[in-house]
Amino acid sequence: SGLLYFNKKLFANNNIKSPEQYVTENKENEENEENNWNWETFKKVASEIKKAAGIKFGCVFDTGVFTSSYGAGFVKYKQGQFYSGIDEAVLTDTWRFLQTGVKSGLFNLGAKSQFVEGKAGMCVTDTYGLKKAGYFSAMKNSDLGVTYLPKKNSSDANYPRGGFITAYGIA
Repeated sequence: SGLLYFNKKLFANNNIKSPEQYVTENKENEENEENNWNWETFKKVASEIKKAAGIKFGCVFDTGVFTSSYGAGFVKYKQGQFYSGIDEAVLTDTWRFLQTGVKSGLFNLGAKSQFVEGKAGMCVTDTYGLKKAGYFSAMKNSDLGVTYLPKKNSSDANYPRGGFITAYGIA
């Protein structure tokens, strides 16, 4: 499933509210939309950390993890049948969000190494990042924070949860 990793040290050293703090505020006060952890505040945080820390990107993304966490996918499975999800609005919405961030210089698609090297403040990827020998094994444990992906909208009841499986076959 998808998770948001962030560099605690970068956020603390630059006095930027962390994604984890937004999530905690949401749990304490569900009615406070200003502090809601959603796509709009996510973009704001990405911009703030990029500028304050002088880094290349606010966030790097594993696009498959991000899109599937919101229920989108190029190939989907329902009621025993595979089908194309390419025309579904949810896929368009997630890719529009990603590409808008790429065009503005806030996001980079792929390259988890940029997060490990301190060139990005956040990283969206899967649970392999939690393993001791996982993606972020070169980072100090004390610098690595992890929390939910943002809600798409302030009005969404829950944080996105989803996952995907990579499978191979002969066409």
